[in-house]
Amino acid sequence: MGPSNYKFLLLALLLAIQPYTAQSKQLYRWVDEQGKVHYSDIVLPTDSKYGRSRLSEKGITLEKIEAAKTKRQLEQEKRLATLRAEKQKIIAEQLASDRVLLRTFRNTDEIQMTLKGRQQTLNLLSRLTQDNINRLEAQLTLQQKRAAGLERNGINVPQQLLNEINATRRQIKENENKIIAHKRENERLMGKFKKDNQRFVALQKQLKGPSKLKNSADPHAIISVIECKSPSVCRKAWLWTKRYINQHATTPLQIETETILMTRRPVVDRDLSLTATLIVGSNEQETQLFLDAECKLSNIGQELCSSPKVQTILSEFPAFIASKQ
Repeated sequence: MGPSNYKFLLLALLLAIQPYTAQSKQLYRWVDEQGKVHYSDIVLPTDSKYGRSRLSEKGITLEKIEAAKTKRQLEQEKRLATLRAEKQKIIAEQLASDRVLLRTFRNTDEIQMTLKGRQQTLNLLSRLTQDNINRLEAQLTLQQKRAAGLERNGINVPQQLLNEINATRRQIKENENKIIAHKRENERLMGKFKKDNQRFVALQKQLKGPSKLKNSADPHAIISVIECKSPSVCRKAWLWTKRYINQHATTPLQIETETILMTRRPVVDRDLSLTATLIVGSNEQETQLFLDAECKLSNIGQELCSSPKVQTILSEFPAFIASKQ
């Protein structure tokens, strides 16, 4: 075999073992809790709790590997996922309501006309009910006079007449309750249409503006939750929550309801969006006030959400609310 053939076989052998050689030179770098830097081509299970970097032969970071999560961290992530699912559900319901509002009305005059029409219907029902009450009261007066006449003549009032008097009184009470219900429904409608009108105006401004709700970015996994003893406690904190959000968010408030306070979602790298959600559980004792931060899905945006500044904003939220109670 000639020298050229030997060279060819040597080159083939080197190419065949190259992947294994490269693999054997793979290194990991991590820092333990004492600040000691470790380098190794093997990561033992006891060291998997540390975040580490996979390095190339030249020491260039090829991949960053997160530390193995503790049981507590896994529980927090599960809780975060639940809270965010509830938040997204409430936001989705609000957006659906917004779409219905925009499809139903073309301007605020139509909202007022619809309210006026429903109020007129309630007023008509109340008048008809009041007429029925007047008729029943006249009927009751006659029944009571008959009973009184019998008693003056020493005759026992028949049980049937007594039953008719009681039935008339019940009907009067039922009709009075209907009028009360009509008044409450009128008050509810006034409140609802007032909010609808305010929301419609806000939506019209957003539609004319440069930004829409479709601007999106993945939120960072930092949360701040307040456990309330009852929904009323969280609702009392709602005004202060709005002030806190306006003070710290860099984007303007875009959604404001009884259960959501949400600023415009991030558009540029330095945007910080904050969302507060009032989550009422099946048990009123499980009511939670959830504050979440969101930054643009970019390297700079995620660094912002990871910064001590944003962590401080979220971590100080419960203390801020507690100081206002």
